[in-house]
Amino acid sequence: MIESVKPNENYPLDGVLINVYCVSLQQCFVNENHRVLSSYMNGVTSLNDSLSSATISDGLGEQMARVYGHLDTSVEDNGLTIHHVPVQKQEGGADCGLFAIAFGCHAAVGDHSDKMTFDQTKLHSYLVTCLEKEQLSKFSTPREKDMQA
Repeated sequence: MIESVKPNENYPLDGVLINVYCVSLQQCFVNENHRVLSSYMNGVTSLNDSLSSATISDGLGEQMARVYGHLDTSVEDNGLTIHHVPVQKQEGGADCGLFAIAFGCHAAVGDHSDKMTFDQTKLHSYLVTCLEKEQLSKFSTPREKDMQA
């Protein structure tokens, strides 16, 4: 069991060495009906929101400041600087949690969610498969945005 990790160092996972790219990943619950992924990686506090709202609510900003404020050395008196990652927008209003999990699985291994698209129709079944196998991994094979037609 790994008790403490440092970013960009190798750690064993299921017999394979993996490189840890992030210090923290957090799924946040927003406005009692929406989930987003927040993270602190390589000195940057980020937000991945599949509804891609242009603003960060006061409640979410406060939640992220409590979680990441002690990690982010760029925090000044006016608060935490949060990078809003331009990620894939979800269709409808029910899959935000699935997107947050998918973004987190890829972020944990250093993939950038701003370059990914997922087949939203397959996210649910893929998560079920991961849970049945008791092993969370990257969600299907994402395609780079610039490869889309």
